[in-house]
Amino acid sequence: MVSRLARGVGFLAVAVILQAQVVPAADAVLFKGGDRAILADPLNEDRILDADLRTGKAVEFDAAALGAPAGFRPQAISRSGFLLGTSGTLLMACDPAKKKTVTVYKARPGVVLGELAYNPKDGSTLVRCSEMGGEGSLADGAAVEPGEGDSYHSPLIYIGADPGTAGFVFCRRVPRIDGMAFAPDGTLYLTMDGDLWEGVIEPNDLTDNSGPMRWVLSGSRVAPVAVRETSIGTPASTGAREVAVVGDRLYLHSHRIGGSGMGDLYSVARMPETKSTAPDENDLVAYARRAARIFASLQFIREYPRPPALASTTDSTMGMWAIADREAPGGPVTTVFVVDSKTRQSRSVKLTRD
Repeated sequence: MVSRLARGVGFLAVAVILQAQVVPAADAVLFKGGDRAILADPLNEDRILDADLRTGKAVEFDAAALGAPAGFRPQAISRSGFLLGTSGTLLMACDPAKKKTVTVYKARPGVVLGELAYNPKDGSTLVRCSEMGGEGSLADGAAVEPGEGDSYHSPLIYIGADPGTAGFVFCRRVPRIDGMAFAPDGTLYLTMDGDLWEGVIEPNDLTDNSGPMRWVLSGSRVAPVAVRETSIGTPASTGAREVAVVGDRLYLHSHRIGGSGMGDLYSVARMPETKSTAPDENDLVAYARRAARIFASLQFIREYPRPPALASTTDSTMGMWAIADREAPGGPVTTVFVVDSKTRQSRSVKLTRD
């Protein structure tokens, strides 16, 4: 009989726990209602905080207390309330109430799982992957089959409701994904080279969904939000990295491209394409007009010296970002801002650590 935990994430699961090397992953999880968050400590990136956003009290996240391995890093919450995270080759689901963690998917040896995006529409999960190289180095993407050439690499693995169909995603001309998030309607938003993309994950008809490249990313760039320049001085180019869906807005934070990480936090309107509004792929005018509408909706929130933790609830009704102020009077302080998608009003809470 399939357990409630396995059904909740849409997979048959095997209870296997493994502590392994991890790669950088999404840095915050916001619980329904916006009253609790798990986030990377902006003042100490090696520490993960479990924060009560009503009182501001934050304690160190204890994976072992939830029956999870030490390397487990929560990145999303399923429709059934289970924490989803990766550790080495494993995608895992943790039931906080039962303090039990199960393996949802195990990649082949040498493939390391990183950031994930959970699709609340159908319970599927999209995971960034890397491949272990010599002396423990990590390369973006992984070979679809060991020993294949570069043309058979993919930066993503898709795990759907049927565990037998899990596989790599064919991403033509997309060697790397920076950040990604699903909207409640199943639309996928991602960033690549600093720009904003939109799309869906579909079956790969060319393989009849039976080969290792079972899925395909069907998407397009919807807004060139990267700012690029070149000069003899300090580079100031910035590009979008993380993305969160909050109601009808997309919240983005940009990094210095190849630099210190400084950038901006801003939001733009979410304008999903339909059959009637999607421009022809060769229609530059239609593409430019749609991009112009998105740019016109851009709202600057603030500049920051270091990237903020950014997240939204599974139903996208609430969003959050956390920013550290190392120069605050009395010592460094972390402030979390929680925004309501309907009113677009935000409240702030300063975290106090045990």
